[in-house]
Amino acid sequence: MIIRELQQGAILDRKETINLEIGFVPLKKNETNKLGIHPDEEEAYIILYGEAMLLLGEETKKVRKGQVIYVPANTVHQFTSLTDDFQYVYAATWPEELKKRK
Repeated sequence: MIIRELQQGAILDRKETINLEIGFVPLKKNETNKLGIHPDEEEAYIILYGEAMLLLGEETKKVRKGQVIYVPANTVHQFTSLTDDFQYVYAATWPEELKKRK
């Protein structure tokens, strides 16, 4: 069992699990997270506070508190905060890691 306090960055790192990572990320206004694209990783985001623009594939969408976003594997994604209090939690899985362990 792993219990951690909520803080910026990965809360539960995939190096500690079989194929799961969960993280908490706060962004200030106009701040962006790292551009992501992962060939074997699915991700889900839960927006806790604020609003942001989300680049998802070739589209850009405004997202806000209370929304859940699914990002399929091999899809470009990046948030740009529109507010000072933008925060999200993400969960990611790596199915290839499971295949390697069999």
